[in-house]
Amino acid sequence: MIKVSVIMAINKFDDFTKVAIDSILNQSYSEFEFLIVVNNCTDDDIKLINACCNDNRIIVFRNSIPQLPYSLNFALDHAKGEYIARMDADDISAPERLMKQVLFLDSNPNISVVGCSYSVIDDKGNIKADVKATLTPEKIYAKLPLGTQLCHPSVMMRKDDIFSVGCYCYGFFAEDYELWLRLIRSKPYCLDNLPDNLFKYRVHSLQSTNESNVIRNRSYNYSLLLMNYLQTKRLKFLLGFLWLNPRFVRIKDKLIKKIRDKRLV
Repeated sequence: MIKVSVIMAINKFDDFTKVAIDSILNQSYSEFEFLIVVNNCTDDDIKLINACCNDNRIIVFRNSIPQLPYSLNFALDHAKGEYIARMDADDISAPERLMKQVLFLDSNPNISVVGCSYSVIDDKGNIKADVKATLTPEKIYAKLPLGTQLCHPSVMMRKDDIFSVGCYCYGFFAEDYELWLRLIRSKPYCLDNLPDNLFKYRVHSLQSTNESNVIRNRSYNYSLLLMNYLQTKRLKFLLGFLWLNPRFVRIKDKLIKKIRDKRLV
């Protein structure tokens, strides 16, 4: 029986695709299936992607719906594993990522989702920042109203727990954050992170999370926090709502810039 299903959605072939796929194929934990959903790609892209998938653990699906939550739910429906590992087509997983996350979930049955610390890299693979993940379910629960505390493509999830809350919600740009918020309503302390840096998260101009989409992403998070405050009455969601308010964000950004400028003097 397959224990781990790795799921990835791809909407184009680029210079990062093979590197991302190879980082999964070269894991120290090798007993997994790798489901790749190719959504709304050209025939040329399909040929190039298939050329990177010469491994019997890979199953490639093709659909014409260009929406990430749909592709992820499609992969979840076909996944056979007890654990689901996310992966994006422009990122890099460290060789020991899957092994360490499997061991952690095996040892912590109360945890539904586990992420890790990670590095932010640019289009050339240069490290721009190292991000230390928020640790312990209690701290993540406390901080989640102020923003997502898990790097989505780095996580491993219990399939049954994700299905119990309805999987990803269609139409959301912040589909991961929305899912975490639903999970903690019924199981408050079910999210955690490993302290180990096991992932390289790539930031570049072509991805959905680039700077041109920051405003839209904030707007989704803004509405999510307001909705969760109204549903749960947790005051921290109201604080998060205010924290992401565009006016407050502008003031906050100006203050951060002033502090940085003073340090450079």
